[in-house]
Amino acid sequence: GYRQGNVNASNSTPVSWGPEKVDTYEIGAKTSFRGTVSGYFNVAAFYNDFSNQQLSANLIPDGSVDNASPSQAIVNAGKSKIQGLEADGSISFGGANINLGYAYLDTKLKSYNPPSFVGYYPATTGAIVGGSLTQSPKHRLTVTPSYTLPLDESIGRVSIAATYTYTAKQIASNDSPYGVLPATNLWNLNLNWNDVGGSPVDLSAFATNLTNEKYPVFVGNSWLSVGSENLILGAPRMYGMRLRVTFGGG
Repeated sequence: GYRQGNVNASNSTPVSWGPEKVDTYEIGAKTSFRGTVSGYFNVAAFYNDFSNQQLSANLIPDGSVDNASPSQAIVNAGKSKIQGLEADGSISFGGANINLGYAYLDTKLKSYNPPSFVGYYPATTGAIVGGSLTQSPKHRLTVTPSYTLPLDESIGRVSIAATYTYTAKQIASNDSPYGVLPATNLWNLNLNWNDVGGSPVDLSAFATNLTNEKYPVFVGNSWLSVGSENLILGAPRMYGMRLRVTFGGG
């Protein structure tokens, strides 16, 4: 794989970065089965070897240039690796269905040689050599059970589903004492009524973040520049409805 470099001339100091290259290897299997109980199971192991990976970096003024302000830049991070395992599957029996998904991720910044920016300290990516890349949780699990009610076709298809998602703790930035994001456990609910009364109308109701968990998804990275920090929070609990009308068709 290859991603070209670029230039950001609008930054407080002009920033340029070179191309990124990656060699990717993957092996896996896809299976399916039919019968009273039907479903599928897929699994894949992968290894990505990056050269000059493009990462977002923080620029902190060193006081040598007037009017220099904290900013961000894209820098080439030397070498890094991303390896892991992904698996997903589904089981259906009667009107019930369970979807499962799991991902294991192991990342590492192998080397980092930051470029020099006039008026700034060496750029920091939030990751450290020998440590994990940012925004890379080791584990993520998703479970979605659903059930379709045994109703006459003239009524339509009514189903209810819940989705549970677990995301392990992850590093947002090693430049901040608040840079490790905690693990999260989120629940979503969905109620769908398709082909309402045999019509081309679909109705659905949903609730996201059902337990109203308050969790950060990133940090502002202001600790090194001003000595304080801010957190960017995930979406709160939300309820809503959707209406869809289908026109035409076969």
